[in-house]
Amino acid sequence: LGLDLFVFPYDWRLDTEISSIEFGLTMDQAVSNSPTGKVNIIAHSMGGLVVKDYLSDNNDSMVNKLIFAGTPHLGAPKAFNALNYGDDFDLKFLVFGLNKNRAKEIAQNMSAVYELLPGREYISQVGSYVQDFDYDQTNQFMTSSPLLPDYRNSNLLNLADQFHQTHDNWLPQSASVYNLMGCREYDTIGSFKMDDDGSIDINSVNGDGTVPLISASQVPG
Repeated sequence: LGLDLFVFPYDWRLDTEISSIEFGLTMDQAVSNSPTGKVNIIAHSMGGLVVKDYLSDNNDSMVNKLIFAGTPHLGAPKAFNALNYGDDFDLKFLVFGLNKNRAKEIAQNMSAVYELLPGREYISQVGSYVQDFDYDQTNQFMTSSPLLPDYRNSNLLNLADQFHQTHDNWLPQSASVYNLMGCREYDTIGSFKMDDDGSIDINSVNGDGTVPLISASQVPG
């Protein structure tokens, strides 16, 4: 640790771009300690988005192997569920569990949760994940639909849109990419259908329980 292994814990509530700036300091340490001037990166889940943001600004010439583990490159519909209806994230093993309504309340002003929503590229590849809405109609639903008891933060939705448009089609130029992807958890949330009475039907897709396979595989490796 600190010689040939450098870890980067970050505040996953904050804007991914803020975390990527801090990640740059860890990268500087790792590169300066590398005898070849190159490093291998292992990035898990949202950490992959942090790494992508950093590399899109600094290029990947200093990276030998880039390993993504369950990274939601295009977003995940589960974030829509957490923001609009709450989610206990299956933390039932705790003594008191996680109250899904409290989790929803906390998530409302967390930039990173909005960045985990599926972006325009997700809908382009997969199709609608809410009703038969396109991207803008989905955002409009979240900020004005009478089927929701409250509305989402429109400013953070707009910032998340900018984030996805900048990053969703990013590809490394030098690094060798490896993907660790789950594909056999068939309860991975894929889409939502709302009835007039407010009830919700959730359809599943192949994935790891959180990230759909098509999102995890966006960066070929």
